[in-house]
Amino acid sequence: MSASTVDKVATSTTQRQCGAGRYLTALFALAIIPLCIFASLKYLVEDRFAPTSRGIHGALSHPESEILFIGSSHTRRSYRIDLMEKQIHMPGFLVSYDGTDLVTISQELQQICTRYTPKYVVIEAYGAFLASRHDLQDPRLFFDAPPKLKTEISRSYFETHKTLSGAMNILALFVNRGNEEIITYPIDHRLQQSLSYRGGVRNVFIPGSDVASFNSYRSGATSDVPDAGQIAALHEMIDFARARHISLIFIDPPMPAPVIADAKIQRLKQVFRTTLTSLSQTYIDGDDGFPTENPELFMDNNHLSSAGCELFTLRSSQAIEAWMSSTVSKGGPNESGVASAKRQLPDRQ
Repeated sequence: MSASTVDKVATSTTQRQCGAGRYLTALFALAIIPLCIFASLKYLVEDRFAPTSRGIHGALSHPESEILFIGSSHTRRSYRIDLMEKQIHMPGFLVSYDGTDLVTISQELQQICTRYTPKYVVIEAYGAFLASRHDLQDPRLFFDAPPKLKTEISRSYFETHKTLSGAMNILALFVNRGNEEIITYPIDHRLQQSLSYRGGVRNVFIPGSDVASFNSYRSGATSDVPDAGQIAALHEMIDFARARHISLIFIDPPMPAPVIADAKIQRLKQVFRTTLTSLSQTYIDGDDGFPTENPELFMDNNHLSSAGCELFTLRSSQAIEAWMSSTVSKGGPNESGVASAKRQLPDRQ
């Protein structure tokens, strides 16, 4: 074969390779561009499909709320908002997502205050939060969040998950999560509205535990060493509230007796209490005086049953009313910097 023939063959091969490369590039662009457009649209507007009766979107939709309850499912199963409103004579809203920690609570509070400023906020003081690395356990929060909060959620999640898996999880939130809610919006929206009242659960009966299950409950805590990120978030939300004259109270809802017997849980409770004392914040331990040994009041190892929720709502409402009265008489704990570090719940009813 002559040299010219070899050159022609090589040129032809190169051209075919370049053509295949351009084709694959174009094919990739055709696939990725619609995906990027779809993800961008979801990022900008999907929160408008979120229910207005629960979650962060619900709280943003109810600017008349004067008191907020922010926490995890621990909070959601501990307060009946309809009953609480009757007891304290004030419109409220409960914001809760499974596994919500102090980092997320701080983010949610700051987002809500872009719309309105509540007078009072009840923060879930679950001691096990302090020993946990920040995570996002409930992807509904990402779906419900407006764009600014989505960005903050992604940033804080990636700070503690700097891996390819973490990046893929964030991508999945942008692209996959919540598509079914959008598609089924007319039905799902009505269903969510019927099951929630101002963030709380309604029309759902939660039974208590049997004795055998109750006695087997354990905390699941693996460490009693506070996480630096959670402590920083605690300071951040307190500073934020003080700057906006919002009164905070930290309440740890009750847990079953076998769970609170865990030395790690007691250690974390003490750290929470001591930290809040140093910051002049009010802390209530829901276990104090509550029938924590009664299986009928707990659905599992850290959630109250319907009966337990009603009882704790009635007891905590009295403590909250007393705390609100004290903040008024003192000019507000976040203005004066003076507040009771620990307040007792009323005697058992």
